[in-house]
Amino acid sequence: AFTVGRIFIYGSSLEIGNDPNFGFSEQWVSVRFDNIIIPMNSTITETYVQFRGNKTSPGHININICIENNLSIHKFSSTPFNITGRNFSTDCVTWTPDDWNTIGEMGL
Repeated sequence: AFTVGRIFIYGSSLEIGNDPNFGFSEQWVSVRFDNIIIPMNSTITETYVQFRGNKTSPGHININICIENNLSIHKFSSTPFNITGRNFSTDCVTWTPDDWNTIGEMGL
């Protein structure tokens, strides 16, 4: 269970994984893509997002990627638990990226 619920919506980068600077044992990162219409009952079979590291990050991590399960998705706000309190699909995928050993490194 999440006990802090802090929301940072105006950052210049995504802090993916655990961020010891804030004492989180687990954190959620959300990205909103406007104007993408997915018809009802569609099956997404493949999609890609590319990330570029702005610092090094060695060590194993599993990242769960989920889609919000809502017909009318609201914009993010700084209200506590604004992300974790949403309804997400249970059809998530797990991404286990390789270590980020070089600043500027990119991967899928």
